[in-house]
Amino acid sequence: LQSVPSKGLKALKHRDTVWEPAQKGCQFSPVPNAPKPADTATERLTQMKTLSRRFGAELTKAPPFYSEGSTWQLRLLPKQLARYGGPKATAFDGAIFVFCHDTDPELILLLEASGEANEAAWFFAFAPLTGWEAKVKCDEKVVWSQPRLQSVNDPKLTYIKFGPDPVTTKTRLQEASK
Repeated sequence: LQSVPSKGLKALKHRDTVWEPAQKGCQFSPVPNAPKPADTATERLTQMKTLSRRFGAELTKAPPFYSEGSTWQLRLLPKQLARYGGPKATAFDGAIFVFCHDTDPELILLLEASGEANEAAWFFAFAPLTGWEAKVKCDEKVVWSQPRLQSVNDPKLTYIKFGPDPVTTKTRLQEASK
């Protein structure tokens, strides 16, 4: 699971807190050299698809599943997963895009238009669905990164995987077999 709200989040199971990220989910930044958001929703969707293609993402993976420093280029799915926004929302228009490794979603790209009419601009944020080291470029310049997470089960992080941590589980199994 990945937290994306700009407000606090708390997940409960049987009245016990099982996930409460210490930080807000996403940090939005202006899209470099982006045009002003268009007047119509159809034109803005075209702009968002064009803007999304300016981003490129990669993961760096490591043992025990991959050789040290393995770099994987992620592919952007051609269609947005969802649209969001509205007149009473922070963003008047936005879309969620996904970067994948094969068929596995690894990074979420949020693109949104916000601001008053004459000051409106495009903003982006990334949210990981992985504990691997990640790096994103826009027009060949690094604009977002994440170091490798030591645990994907930490309830204070914005990304969490419920269940056994695959890296530590495989490492324990390898050590136990020796």
